[in-house]
Amino acid sequence: MNLEQKIQSHGGALNMLRASNDRTVIFPGIPTEFTNWRDEQRAWHHGVVLFEQSFHMTELHIRGADGLAFVSQFATNDLSNLEPMRAKQLVMVDPSGHLISDAIIFGESADFLRVVGPPTASNWLQFNAEQSDLPIEVTRNENMIVPRESRDVFRFQLQGPHALDLMRAVVDDGLPEIKFFRIGEFKVA
Repeated sequence: MNLEQKIQSHGGALNMLRASNDRTVIFPGIPTEFTNWRDEQRAWHHGVVLFEQSFHMTELHIRGADGLAFVSQFATNDLSNLEPMRAKQLVMVDPSGHLISDAIIFGESADFLRVVGPPTASNWLQFNAEQSDLPIEVTRNENMIVPRESRDVFRFQLQGPHALDLMRAVVDDGLPEIKFFRIGEFKVA
């Protein structure tokens, strides 16, 4: 049975997902809640919540002028307009069209890409980079569960109706205008 048949047999995608016996993925070393579920949901909907995104995401750094051409071979979506200080969703498949993984790809500079997502995304790209003749270099920043010496970037997310007000209050010289899937720089006081 393919995915379309499975969706139809349940009367729609939502019904199929609700009927799933799959369990929630619990990431080792990451608490499922920090205070309690009710308070965290309330903050998310009525205040501000701070998410630490470095725990569960692996980063693959791809350096070299051919980095974008390399990643584009595996992407189902068009990456041709990925520029420095922009990001895009990256959906990767194998040569037969089977889904490998998705991730976010950041254009850090003309010759530096950062792929952030589950380890499967980094594993697939790293494996293929090691088989490639392209002049690219790949390095990894594992998720926080894997011990390591250092990390160059930590990812945090503020969310909630008062997140922007909080950010305005804690940055020097105001917030830059950052459009969808763009990157901006500012200093937190």
